[in-house]
Amino acid sequence: MIKIINRSMSIPIPDRVIGHVGDNLVETRSFELNRYYGEVDLSEFSFKLDTEINGTKNIIDLDKSVTEDKIALIWTVHASHVLHAGRMTIQLRAFHDDIEKWHSAQDYVIIQDSTNAPDDYSSLLPSEFEQMELRVTTLKEQAEASAQTATEQANRAQGIADEFENETLPAAIAAVEAKVDEAKAEADRAEEAKVDLAIAAANIAASMLVEEGKNWEEEVFLTVAVADIVRAMSVEEGQNWEGVSI
Repeated sequence: MIKIINRSMSIPIPDRVIGHVGDNLVETRSFELNRYYGEVDLSEFSFKLDTEINGTKNIIDLDKSVTEDKIALIWTVHASHVLHAGRMTIQLRAFHDDIEKWHSAQDYVIIQDSTNAPDDYSSLLPSEFEQMELRVTTLKEQAEASAQTATEQANRAQGIADEFENETLPAAIAAVEAKVDEAKAEADRAEEAKVDLAIAAANIAASMLVEEGKNWEEEVFLTVAVADIVRAMSVEEGQNWEGVSI
């Protein structure tokens, strides 16, 4: 990887030789630089690689990817980039809104000769690259912007889904379960109150009978009978009152 430090290129020895005359789509070189140059965010810029060898200049398009603090540029070497053997001067160029803004320092790479390589290799002329540069750059920027928008929307959707799954849904389930438990407890208390009230009524009725001259056996019989009726009603409603004291 070729690192850009401030503006200078740090080229490792293995990356210095980029191939032989006539090579095509087999070599790549990566450039890495800081996303911010001072206060300027270079991620908004388009990058080109300008080259010159034996007086012939060329303009090479680069693939760009951006992270939080770095920019990576990929140069895929085409046959039209390695027409001549020798030392080729290279320089990164970045621009925004069709105005050149930033250049790296110049450095060089080496193209080695090939046996029987054609002298008049057919390729696009550098001038044609210059004419196409603005059109290609515009389309590329539009594609990158669309991809970035799609990624942001996908991330937002995933965040909403995660929040619903991890927070909203569990909280809703817990609230419903709490209400169900509360309703069950209220139903149990109401049933207990019903039984207590029936037993109290039976006791009162028994007392009244005693006052009217009835004996205690009738009082007990009446109280037990009422309690049995209440138990039977409770059993039909799914309650168990075996522990109720008369």
